[in-house]
Amino acid sequence: FRPRKMAGNHCDKFWVLGVPDLVFEEDNSISLKSEFEGTFRTFGDVKFRYFKTLSRVLIIYDNEESALLALHNLQDIEFQGINLKVTPINPVTIGDTKLSLPDKGKQFLISPPASPPVGWEPIEENAPVIDYNLIAAMSRLRLPGEHQMVHQGTNNVPSIVITCEFEGDEDRDYVCM
Repeated sequence: FRPRKMAGNHCDKFWVLGVPDLVFEEDNSISLKSEFEGTFRTFGDVKFRYFKTLSRVLIIYDNEESALLALHNLQDIEFQGINLKVTPINPVTIGDTKLSLPDKGKQFLISPPASPPVGWEPIEENAPVIDYNLIAAMSRLRLPGEHQMVHQGTNNVPSIVITCEFEGDEDRDYVCM
């Protein structure tokens, strides 16, 4: 038997379902755990992750070929009179792996309440408003000629930098740019 690779999937691990509780015991006088592990060690180097509350064991092989060989030979095996089910874990990829910004029309929608009433529709929020009085007040906190970064820009959004200079006498008449 020569295992076939599953197209596009890496199958180096699988679940064993319905594992008896005695396999999860740490008692040295009971060798069921070593007997259980020995069943899978015959196919290659393997690691085990035990999930007692789920009655299952995650089997992780060092290479895909060993895992596929074990998966093929151990389908619906019987261990201590109990039928165990062996199922592969295939990676799940949904859409693009990177997040992207929502459409421009949806960037200013108000989020729904925790329990929206029947018929609730999102309303569009107004675009952000720049308060020039606030910017002028912030500029008074700096010395003339210093720069104040109000907003750090990104590739899509410009930075907002305030530069203040004296205009007239020294009684705090500033021109902000």
